[in-house]
Amino acid sequence: MSVVGKILSGIPLRSKVISAVAFLLQLRWQNVAAIVVSQYIAAVFLFNDSENWRHTLTDFKLHGLIFSVALLTAGGYIINNFYDKEKDRINRPIRTAIESSIPKARMLYTYFSVSILGSLIALSVSFRAFVYYSVYAFLLWAYSHKFKKITLLGNLIATFLVVIPFFGLLLYYREANPLVFYYGFFYSWMLFMKESVKDLRFFRGDVIMEYQTVPVALGLSKAVKMLRAYAVVGILIALGFWFVTFQGNSFSQYAQIFALLSIVAYSYILFFFRTPKRFRRAAYMHLVLRGGLISGILLLPFLFE
Repeated sequence: MSVVGKILSGIPLRSKVISAVAFLLQLRWQNVAAIVVSQYIAAVFLFNDSENWRHTLTDFKLHGLIFSVALLTAGGYIINNFYDKEKDRINRPIRTAIESSIPKARMLYTYFSVSILGSLIALSVSFRAFVYYSVYAFLLWAYSHKFKKITLLGNLIATFLVVIPFFGLLLYYREANPLVFYYGFFYSWMLFMKESVKDLRFFRGDVIMEYQTVPVALGLSKAVKMLRAYAVVGILIALGFWFVTFQGNSFSQYAQIFALLSIVAYSYILFFFRTPKRFRRAAYMHLVLRGGLISGILLLPFLFE
């Protein structure tokens, strides 16, 4: 038994407490919760009149769509965890040891259960929603099984998978505001940056398990150069977003401040990530970008005046 296993075996009520913690970790409950909150915020403030929020929240089809997304996304994290188990033992040994307290067969059963239930809930909304979210569920599986190991494509698909639920609401309400698309593109680029930084952070496990991420396929030095190029593009997008906000009164000052904070975050990557050997700095930058993404969600209510 490993050292971590011996420690866990000595914890009282291990079978209940550790299993509950492991289950929540595999579901990535905080990410699922963030998606749910962002969906409700977008529905109330972007696609409807915020003054009629009570009417929006009595739309049972909206609740069905968001609940479907939550279940399918949780299933996606479970199957991703299933395929990444050996790599995670290298990159996150303690967390993986906790998660391993739940048998693989049980998690697979949970994956199929939540995926089927999520698709059925989407079907109760409409057949079009069923098709859309079934494709989403399939892409979650395909990403975990195959796409994430392909150079650059994995990062692009991971970014796309995060914004699919948002476009689901777009199709549901049939809204096509250009400024919302611009904000969505800005937010998507931050997601892409986060995925790229994550490749640097988990480089060791990717090398051992032969995942062809950008740092593995092209080398760390080239990966850092690409990251700097992404940062330049990110700064330009942020400046463009800031420029748009000052051309009229449609955006609040909070959105402008968010754009400025994003420029600072990208500048941190560009000017202070000097050497590819500083993986700890990659971990810090990953946290900074996560914070920026969370801020972007919380600032959605202030997107329009």
